[in-house]
Amino acid sequence: MGIAYEQLNDYLQSIIPIKTLTGSIPTSSWVKVEDENLYKYSIDVSSENMTSYSKIDLDLRIKSDSLNEIMFDSELVNNSINIYIDEVLDYEYTIKLF
Repeated sequence: MGIAYEQLNDYLQSIIPIKTLTGSIPTSSWVKVEDENLYKYSIDVSSENMTSYSKIDLDLRIKSDSLNEIMFDSELVNNSINIYIDEVLDYEYTIKLF
């Protein structure tokens, strides 16, 4: 019984976020990356202890069209999540911390 409970607990922790952060990124907030056709936006997560989470899931949507998928790159650097994109629009994001 103990092993099955631990497996169920591990599974639930992998699909149910501990915390969810949401926000919007206006067009004017994107910064051009030098010598590249990319734009960058940094989300400050310094208020979170990122080492206590095992997984980070980032969802990015165009504010006026939440159905289309967006191609983007992201990275966690120190206390910021950096998002890189090639088309500057108004976006909304959801960060799920597991």
